[in-house]
Amino acid sequence: GVAYGDKYKMNILEGWELGANSKIYKTDTEGKCYIDFSEIKGTDENTSLQTYLDNIDQQNALLLDVIKQKGNNCDIKKEAATIGEYSGWHYTYKIIDSDGKVTHYAENYYFTVGTMIYSVNYACMNGIGYDESFSFASYVSTNFIYVD
Repeated sequence: GVAYGDKYKMNILEGWELGANSKIYKTDTEGKCYIDFSEIKGTDENTSLQTYLDNIDQQNALLLDVIKQKGNNCDIKKEAATIGEYSGWHYTYKIIDSDGKVTHYAENYYFTVGTMIYSVNYACMNGIGYDESFSFASYVSTNFIYVD
């Protein structure tokens, strides 16, 4: 199947299903593992994608401190990325507890089209549904299409 929104379409992979708000849920994860698309905000002279990401980077620095204080390890990666014909940024979050278990995993692609900031997101809340063999980057490059 295919999930459609106002500005995108995403192919639904085997083992995943279409849920509310055009979110795609991994089967048997009770909605804890999903892929979705978000229209974040419009840009103007005070807000650019860079300004928005600077705020995320500041929040991530605070998040890292909190996670480390709880005795967990967190790996946050940020890299330039391409989403279809649009350039943007890719963030990866992986929180691992003291037992080595993944307790949260998420990836976000941020990009702008015209004056709007968008994101394509993948999350495994509480680590539910996390599968190292699933490449969200590959999924986005072949199954997500922004529709102008």
